[in-house]
Amino acid sequence: MKNPGVVLTSILMFLLLLNALIASAATDGFYQLSQSSQYSWDGTDGSRLKAITADYAFTYGDEASVAYAMPWTFTFYGQTYNQITADTNGNIWFGPTDSAHSFNLANNGRGPVIAAWNNDLSSYYYGGVFIQHKTNPERVVIEWQTETYTTEGLQKPNYFEVVLFPNGNIAIDYKAFTSDVSNKDFGSGVSRNDGSNSVNLTNDRGNVFTLAGHSFLFVPDTTPPVGTSFTVPTTSSTLSVAVSTFTATDNIGVTGYLITESSTPPLSTATDWSATAPTSYTAASAGSHTLYPWIKDAAGNVSAVFATPRIVVITLPDTTVPTITGFTVPATSTTLAVAVSTFTATDNIGVTGYLITESSTAPLATAAGWTATAPTSYTAATAGSHTLYPWTKDAAGNVSAAFATPRIVAITIGNMALALSTNYITADYQGNLGITVSNISPMGSEVFIEQFVDANRNGMIDASDYVIRSFKVSDGVVSGNSNVQGDGDGAANSAISTTLNYFMQNDLYHAPGQYIFRASKETQIASAILTVSPVLQPQTISGTVTDGTNLVPGAMVRLLDKWRRHLAFAVADEYGNYSLEPKNAGQFYVIPYAYGYAARNDIPLTTVTSGQTISGHNIALLKGDNHLFGRLTNTEGSSGIDGLWVVGRSSNYTGIAISDFNGSYDLSLPAGQYSITASLDLVSPNPSTKGYFSIQRGVDGVTLPGYISQVEFKLPLPDVFVTGKITDPAGNRLGGVPIVGKLQSYDFNGRTSESNEPRGGALSDSNGNYTLGLRHGDTWGMGISLDYDLYIGAFKHPFSTLTSPLTGNDFIAQKVTSWIEGSLKNRSDFPIKDADIKLQGVINGINSWISTPKTASDGTFRFGVFAGNWDVEFLSSPDVIIYALRQSVDIADGESKSLNAVVDSRLPFVMINPLRSPTNKVMETLSGVRGEGVGVFGGNQYFQLVVDYPTSTTWSGSLEMGAQEGNSRITVVGQGANGIADIIVRDLQIDRSRPVVTIVSPAANLAYPSAPILQFSVSDQNPVTVVVRIDGKVVQNHSGGNLNLTAGNHSVLVEATDIAGNIGFSSIGFTVGAPPLQSNVTENFESGDFSKLPWVLSGDGMWSVLAGSGYNYTEGAVTPASLRDGESAVLELTYTCVTSGSIKFKYGLDSPNGYTSQPFEFSIDGVSKLSTGGYIALSSVNYSITPGIHKFKWSYSKQDSNTFTGNNAAWLDEIFFGCNITKKTR
Repeated sequence: MKNPGVVLTSILMFLLLLNALIASAATDGFYQLSQSSQYSWDGTDGSRLKAITADYAFTYGDEASVAYAMPWTFTFYGQTYNQITADTNGNIWFGPTDSAHSFNLANNGRGPVIAAWNNDLSSYYYGGVFIQHKTNPERVVIEWQTETYTTEGLQKPNYFEVVLFPNGNIAIDYKAFTSDVSNKDFGSGVSRNDGSNSVNLTNDRGNVFTLAGHSFLFVPDTTPPVGTSFTVPTTSSTLSVAVSTFTATDNIGVTGYLITESSTPPLSTATDWSATAPTSYTAASAGSHTLYPWIKDAAGNVSAVFATPRIVVITLPDTTVPTITGFTVPATSTTLAVAVSTFTATDNIGVTGYLITESSTAPLATAAGWTATAPTSYTAATAGSHTLYPWTKDAAGNVSAAFATPRIVAITIGNMALALSTNYITADYQGNLGITVSNISPMGSEVFIEQFVDANRNGMIDASDYVIRSFKVSDGVVSGNSNVQGDGDGAANSAISTTLNYFMQNDLYHAPGQYIFRASKETQIASAILTVSPVLQPQTISGTVTDGTNLVPGAMVRLLDKWRRHLAFAVADEYGNYSLEPKNAGQFYVIPYAYGYAARNDIPLTTVTSGQTISGHNIALLKGDNHLFGRLTNTEGSSGIDGLWVVGRSSNYTGIAISDFNGSYDLSLPAGQYSITASLDLVSPNPSTKGYFSIQRGVDGVTLPGYISQVEFKLPLPDVFVTGKITDPAGNRLGGVPIVGKLQSYDFNGRTSESNEPRGGALSDSNGNYTLGLRHGDTWGMGISLDYDLYIGAFKHPFSTLTSPLTGNDFIAQKVTSWIEGSLKNRSDFPIKDADIKLQGVINGINSWISTPKTASDGTFRFGVFAGNWDVEFLSSPDVIIYALRQSVDIADGESKSLNAVVDSRLPFVMINPLRSPTNKVMETLSGVRGEGVGVFGGNQYFQLVVDYPTSTTWSGSLEMGAQEGNSRITVVGQGANGIADIIVRDLQIDRSRPVVTIVSPAANLAYPSAPILQFSVSDQNPVTVVVRIDGKVVQNHSGGNLNLTAGNHSVLVEATDIAGNIGFSSIGFTVGAPPLQSNVTENFESGDFSKLPWVLSGDGMWSVLAGSGYNYTEGAVTPASLRDGESAVLELTYTCVTSGSIKFKYGLDSPNGYTSQPFEFSIDGVSKLSTGGYIALSSVNYSITPGIHKFKWSYSKQDSNTFTGNNAAWLDEIFFGCNITKKTR
């Protein structure tokens, strides 16, 4: 055990070494020599018999040495060492491993050394050199017990030691020496062995053999110098900046000065140090420079960063233009991007910009297109011969002179090409499909890309092939919406690179078959083939698609489960043959679709057992013989939206069409009454792929035939984008997951009180990320839905785009581990089909949902869930009124639970029949059912509901809607005798603004050599139905269509009716060719329309032909009842009379009278001939006409409709033009 007294003595000795120093000292800048005021001795065990360990080593003899691994790194003259060598001549070497003696201390030619006694010593007969590691404090002691070489064996020992400390301190203690005339000292101390840095103890204190009983300490210098001042000017007109002040201090002495432009301290060994403070600093270039002063001492200590570095701005007058030294391009190129193999230049200061143009006029230094480095290519806009001029500039804006030999390159590019990242995928492929279109000319052009079904697999686009996807991409334009295609490289370089999301396995684009992608730009066309191969399943349904007689090649066939949830698509081949492969057994709907055809809505279920193959399952389409035209445009303008499905659905049939390049579509449907929509079905062409909201319900009540029309859709654009990611519970990101956003005012199951409902949609990408476009300031619900057998969806509701964060809106799709299934029946055990059901639970504190749109035809339902508590809510059915029926289910993982619900078919307190929204009605009629004895009352924010009770279980009422447009909330309350009330709230949009119709072509009152093209636009805040009449007859025509007309005078009327019932129209007259001569004419409207003469209708409402309103109760023209106070209806006709004559007509009135301006007026050429009001039975009038062109105009203005109880209308009939009319004119 160690003696505590010894340890304490050691500590006291160390403290004395550090704290009790004689004032006088010697130094070489690295080490400072001091003599302790008190002698101390540490010592070692000093035994030759002790075993050598990591903490103890020794050697003895003459010219012997021992290497010792230090317990810590030791720094000597700025270098760190892990090992020392002690020799028997009183030296410690850093590097050499043998012994030496009697050397020149300052430059021994061997290496750094601590020479405790620089003499020829020997421990051959006595003693040795002993090394021992000690602690408290940490130190290594090297002790010599030795004789001199001349006295060896004479028992004349000498004792001295060196103590090394971790902080770099060195102590030398001289204990005792035996006096002898042969003692010598060749210079003891410490040395770097560089001839400059050493501290000679012998020279400072005398021969060491005379210093017995003395201790000395060599302390390294670790104190960095301190800069005390540094001053330079803030500006300079030369690169050499004057330094007016640069001073510093150091505990020993400053040996070096340096100025840099970096805040990182320089190495003490850097080559730029100067022994004296510099008086200037030379910068490399003009501009702003931050100067940092640095100081070092002999020990290599470098000062800290100066607290206030100086900033100097150097401004040099530079008028020297750069010089181009080399510019090389090939003489020919096969691409618009021409390689530049050489482009070099020099400048007196430096070249800062490079540019290539096709003009010999020097560009401005501020022109666009300059690059900081020499370009390696130049992209021309078109093929052909191009002369290229290189230019360079410097920081001062000097632009080089025109290059002496501009280069001429002839560009010949190939045809536009289209390539796919792969030409073969399987039906279960999940990944991206890259499309590259190259050789686009001119650069920056828009390219139209279409995907065709290649039904006969011949690799060519035939008449029977059709489009299932299309989009436009402009060269160099990146899409900011991940759902919308854009040019991925973002550069206008005659090439487009875009990526299609193929992560949704059950969408239309995974249907097995062959497809042709076609890119077109005017006359440039390129194509590539994609093959989707089927994935074999144990079950198969196959058959043929016909129209009852003929095959339907390439028909699309959709597979739905019994709950009408989408599973897959198939595409029929050239012979109409299709094949579907369900993953599981079950009951399925197999529904065909094809452009120009309609599918029946009552297709029966097909049952497929496990492993069963069903062949010959033939399905039929009905050829549509009624055309419904229309156009999809955006609400921001009139740009057409291509590549979207428009669906026409009646109670019996459903048909589809896809919009073309201009957004136009053509639905071919059987007779019936249809609802026309551009809805959000993410497995098929839908508005989200173009960045638009969808309209779930568009235009209702379109009747075919007899209502040949054009239905226009204006789809709104989102103005905010919500982003996030979709993962499973393990954090794995899920691609191809659909996400839908709906306004909070709409029920998330699809039921809503308003018909014109916008929805946003998106699809997660390969990393599970999604971008969903919504509308700023609204409150939304967002939900995801996945494979019903694998995952359960989730939703966020409410989500405000005004206050909620737009990023980081992540969804976790929980895996299905359990099942809830059952049936819904009434009390007579009759299954209730098509009932809405909603399943709701809570995941991590967030409501999660999954819903089946309808119960199956047998009343069954089935949900995949996971362990937890779930609410199953039965919402509504067309057959049974379901009123607040909800049941709760607790279920564990791996468990299946049955839930069979029975609903009561009794009526609730009160129900309201559906209302049309938006509406333009001033007085709304409401009706519904009620319980026995239930009273009904209510109203809106303006008026009270006036109620009547036709029967004991029904009610009806009328409600004034007020004059304001916008939202009107209707509240209906049913209250029973017991006082319990049932409240129903309906929001109606009041829209009384008429659509604005503008006919662009033909122009009014112009003559055309041949039939012109019809072009018009319709603007309205809601979807509209458009009817086109040529010469009073309804025609199947649309904007952009040709007018097939014979020579003569004609009129065009375009009438637009929005879904609120507002009617807007425009009518013009024009001439085609030379009209035939005609004699006197009588217009009696017996044709039932305005087709006999080229009538032009204008004003706020249209005159119409009505049976029984004319003379002798025949057909006559009558003003519209839809006119509002202050609005008018105008009927015009322009004729050329060759001779004098007269015009006669019969008119009738039932209108207010006595006003300043009478409601009815007839004028000729703008001169009023008749102005009257009141009640007038059909009366005849006659006015003379002079030769020439005349405009005849009848107008009626509606007045005082609130108090006048009559018809408030005018009638016309028997109009006779007796002026020897020879030619109809406009």
